[in-house]
Amino acid sequence: MDVKWFKERVVAVDVLSALFGIASWVAINGLWVQLPLLVQALPEGWSLPSYLSIIIQIANIGPLSYGLLSRMWPHVVTPVRATWVTLTVGVAASVLMPIFWRETAVVFGEERSIALLGLTLALSLVDCTSSVLFLPYIGLFKGIYLPSLMLGEGLSAFLPSIVATIQGVGKSTCVNSTDPNWPGLVEELTPPLFSTEIFFVTLAVMMVIATAAFCGLEYLPVCEQERLKEKEKEDQKQSYAVLEGPLHNKTTLVQILLMQFWLCLLSNGLMVGLQSYSAMPYGSQAYHYAAILFNVANPLSCLFALYKACLSLRGIFSLLVGSSLLSAYLLWTAATSPTPPLVEHVAGAVIVVLCWFLYAGVANYAKVSAACVLRQNCWERHEQVQQDNGSMREDSLEGSIMVSKRVRTPAEERLFYFGVATQVGSLVGSVIAFVLVNILKLFVAKYPCQ
Repeated sequence: MDVKWFKERVVAVDVLSALFGIASWVAINGLWVQLPLLVQALPEGWSLPSYLSIIIQIANIGPLSYGLLSRMWPHVVTPVRATWVTLTVGVAASVLMPIFWRETAVVFGEERSIALLGLTLALSLVDCTSSVLFLPYIGLFKGIYLPSLMLGEGLSAFLPSIVATIQGVGKSTCVNSTDPNWPGLVEELTPPLFSTEIFFVTLAVMMVIATAAFCGLEYLPVCEQERLKEKEKEDQKQSYAVLEGPLHNKTTLVQILLMQFWLCLLSNGLMVGLQSYSAMPYGSQAYHYAAILFNVANPLSCLFALYKACLSLRGIFSLLVGSSLLSAYLLWTAATSPTPPLVEHVAGAVIVVLCWFLYAGVANYAKVSAACVLRQNCWERHEQVQQDNGSMREDSLEGSIMVSKRVRTPAEERLFYFGVATQVGSLVGSVIAFVLVNILKLFVAKYPCQ
C-alpha cells in the first residue's frame, strides 16, 4: 500500500462512512447471533429463523416505497430526508427491543412472539431501505469512500458477533432430565455473562453512534470538502478503481445486477434461513462458531476490498461460482440433517464452520467488488437527461453531477439498482427458505443432546 493511497483520502470521512454503514444491518445481524438464546426463550423454537427471514423480507416494502415516492415527489422525498427517517425509526425500535422482546400473544390458536416479530419488522424496514439509500448517498462523495461504507456494513455483522462472544452465547451442556415426560439427556444452557436485554441495549447504542456519524457526514466541513462538486470528475487513477480496456455498457450493468441478485438470494436469504439445519447437527458450539465466523468474514473481505477490489467481470463471476460451490456443500449438510456428513467426527464440525466462513468471505468480496465497478468512471455515454431548466448531455454514465436534485447522478442510479438487486435477491431467497422449512418441511432439525 503506497503513500498516495493515504494522501487521496481523509481518514475522518472514512471513519464516519464506516460508522454510518453500521446502521445498515446491525439490528438484524444482532438478532441472528442472539438466536441460541432467543430460541430457548420464545415459543417458535428453532423455526424462529425462518419466521425472521420472511418478516425481514416483507420489509422490502420500504425500499419499494422510497423508490416510487422519490420519483413522484423528488423535492420532498430526498435521500437525506429519507435517511433521517429510517435512522430515527431504527433508533426508536432498537430502544424498545430490550423492553418488550419477551412479550407474546396467542395468534390463530398458537402463542407467538408478537413484540419481537413486530419490532423486527420495524428494524427490517430500516435495514432493507438502507440498501437503496446508503450506497447512493456515499456516491455523492469521492469514490474512494465507497468501500469504507461497505466496511461499516460488514461491521454491522461483526460487532454484534463480538458482543455475543463476550456474552457467551451458545455454550451449553447435556444433563440428565428431571422431567419424567422427557427422559434422557437434555440441553442446559450455560448462563450468559449478561442478559439478552443488555445485548439489545448495545445494539441501540450502535444505532445512535451510526446516526451521529451521519450527522457528521452531513454537517462537518471536512466532509463537505470531500463531496463531489457540480460537474467535477473524479480522478480515474485511484488504485482500486482503475479498469483498463473497453468502457462498460448496459449489458455489463445487467450482468452485474444478475450476479448481485444471485449472491444475495443465497447469502442474505436461503443460506441464513437454513444455517441452523446445516451446523446444529454438529453441536451447539459448531452452530455458534458458524454464525459468528459468518459475520466476521464480512468486514475482513471489505478490508481487503478497501485495498484491492476485483474489478474484472470474469473475476467477479469466478468468485460467484466459488461461493455457489461452497453453498452447495452447506445445503447438502442441511438437507441431510440430522445426520450430515462426518456428523460424529470433529472434522465434520471443523469443515462446516470453515465452509460457512469461506462462503461468507468470498460472497461478500464479490459484492463489494461489483459495487466498486458500478462506482467507476469507465462507462459509456447514455441518453440525454431532462432537467427542469432544460437538458444536458452527460460526459459518461458517471460523469458530471447534475444541477437538478430531481435527477440522480449516473453513479447514484447504478448503485440504487444495485441495492434493488440486493433486496430482490434476498426476498426470493428468504421465500424459498420459508417454503422449504415451514410448508414442505423438507429439513429435519437436530436438537442439542438429541
